[in-house]
Amino acid sequence: MVEIYHHGKSVAIHPRNFRKGRFSTLREHMPANHQFMDNINSDRLIEWASKIGPQTANLVKATLQSRPFPEQAYRSCLGMLSLAKKYNHALLEQACQAVFEAKEFFYKALAEELIYLQKQLPPPTVETLPTHANIRGPEYYQERHLP
Repeated sequence: MVEIYHHGKSVAIHPRNFRKGRFSTLREHMPANHQFMDNINSDRLIEWASKIGPQTANLVKATLQSRPFPEQAYRSCLGMLSLAKKYNHALLEQACQAVFEAKEFFYKALAEELIYLQKQLPPPTVETLPTHANIRGPEYYQERHLP
């Protein structure tokens, strides 16, 4: 047995694993982000992608199928899904379709496609201030008004 102490108090006991390079960790002792990954599976990733749109779901499915083991694609798929926080769903769907058609099933390809597509968009329109008696124009601030 291996016993872990913190400030002189026993906080965990694990059976010792004598196999080189192996570990024996209890799930509740894992960091929250590791516990989260323990709950990830292909169906859940596809379900999340479907909430964004059909092109995103297709890309996630293809990415999972492109690896010898689907688990090898989980981080890439999570990265793809996280792009929905930064980009609107319509742009993400368009990028997913392009990356899917190019058969580039990895996060970096999608991120680069989104940057490219975003550069193609027209610049946002600038709203002008409404005319109002209390709004002074640039002529107000010319030198003639200074003492």
